[in-house]
Amino acid sequence: MSQPIKEYFQQIKDFRQAKKCRHRLSDILLIGICTYLSNGQDYEDMRGRPVRFYLLNPKAHN
Repeated sequence: MSQPIKEYFQQIKDFRQAKKCRHRLSDILLIGICTYLSNGQDYEDMRGRPVRFYLLNPKAHN
């Protein structure tokens, strides 16, 4: 059985300090994959992709 990629990423253990994290690790990984698939190459490309808005603002697509 397959599962959505975001759910797959949510299973990855996050070893970061929770108080210092602004974003969920699963969102960051998904944004990285989307950036790669759209020929992005670095952090600046990740910051500029439209998908970032929808992943980091869950209320935006309700």
